[in-house]
Amino acid sequence: MALAMSFVPVVYLLSDLGFSTYVVQAEEVSPRLLSTAFWYAVASGVVLCLALVFTAPLIGTALAAPDLALVLFGMSPTVLLVALSSVPIAILRRRMAFRALALQSFVAGFIGQAAAIVLALTGFGVWALVVQLVLNQLVVTALSWTFSRYRPSWAFSRRQFIEMVRFGSSVIGVELVALGRFWAETAIVTAVIGVTGLGYLNIAQRLVQTTQDLSAAAVLPVSTVVFAQLRAAPDRLGNAYRRATESTVKALSLRHVKS
Repeated sequence: MALAMSFVPVVYLLSDLGFSTYVVQAEEVSPRLLSTAFWYAVASGVVLCLALVFTAPLIGTALAAPDLALVLFGMSPTVLLVALSSVPIAILRRRMAFRALALQSFVAGFIGQAAAIVLALTGFGVWALVVQLVLNQLVVTALSWTFSRYRPSWAFSRRQFIEMVRFGSSVIGVELVALGRFWAETAIVTAVIGVTGLGYLNIAQRLVQTTQDLSAAAVLPVSTVVFAQLRAAPDRLGNAYRRATESTVKALSLRHVKS
């Protein structure tokens, strides 16, 4: 599962191409722009989902992990689900509907965790984690469409598509650098201590990530929208940046004291 999760994020990234970030920060969002982003996401999601299915055996063979191919097969539907939910979630973030986003994450997490625990206790092994991932994303997708009330049209703008690609290329560039570092770490760990060791490391990293999500990372989704809305007002933007930084430092200090 840890190996599989080192490949899937880049597929998620390519299926979105940074368009959801563009929707969040754009000064004006028209129905045509939203439908352009949505239909690209759907098309790329289908193509990348199929690509993951067909290349899974090659990836498993290259990494000398034959079970990896089956896990990638099982995880492949999440690629399409992520693509389907990208625009509705971007709309909710743009509206700063963080209560709805938190609710959908909680419900999806609860359902996914419950299913994973039941499957794990009944002997399904790694498939408990695969089902958890798929079920979690399925619930997130369903609730994002429900809360956003978004309904796409058949409109598509070539001009807006090109504009979004130009913006998204910068977003993808930053993300690919981070993924490249992650792949290098995964390759080194797998080569030195094996797949099992990578699994233990993945668990430890999740625990650290949980602490970050409860502190500094919680500021990020809010600050991104606020900064985008205040970019034309330098004074207000500076104040917002200082407040976000202060909130992050206080949260990290509190976590440090508690630990």
